[in-house]
Amino acid sequence: MKTSRICTLLLLSAAAFSRTTVQGQANQPFSLTIAAKKSIIIAGSRLELKVRLTNISNHEIIGSVTYAGGTIINYQCDLRDSTGAPVQKKEHITRSGPSIPAELSARIRTLQPGESVEDGTFACKEFNMSQPGEYTVQLSEPISGNSDDGIVKSNIITITVVDPEAPVAEPR
Repeated sequence: MKTSRICTLLLLSAAAFSRTTVQGQANQPFSLTIAAKKSIIIAGSRLELKVRLTNISNHEIIGSVTYAGGTIINYQCDLRDSTGAPVQKKEHITRSGPSIPAELSARIRTLQPGESVEDGTFACKEFNMSQPGEYTVQLSEPISGNSDDGIVKSNIITITVVDPEAPVAEPR
């Protein structure tokens, strides 16, 4: 029952976003800007991102943000190592027995032209960042539930992952 309500909310928000016809990046209804809460993290720790979604259209947009276990699941994470190769997702150990559902919640939001909203997310938590080095991160989000409408991509940021034994000093 709860899952069907969330699915209904997602479909309604996708339909609302699909009112906008997009023919390329210049006509996208919103922009995404990301920043890392910390630009240097210890290998194996989670990367927390701040995400700013801004309505860059000339009309209100209505959409939803969906959380699963405290992470916004609307975003796709493109995480790459210093050679530009995609970082592999962590291996998940499956156990026998019924799976435990993650806590799900969704919110509908309306943004007026020029209005922004900021959220924190661990959108890249499924990726293996256990090796020290530099990584680049870019998030993307579908414009609507219709794949023909395309996606919006964020800026690209660089994260430094250090050995757990190395002292971490955040740049000023």
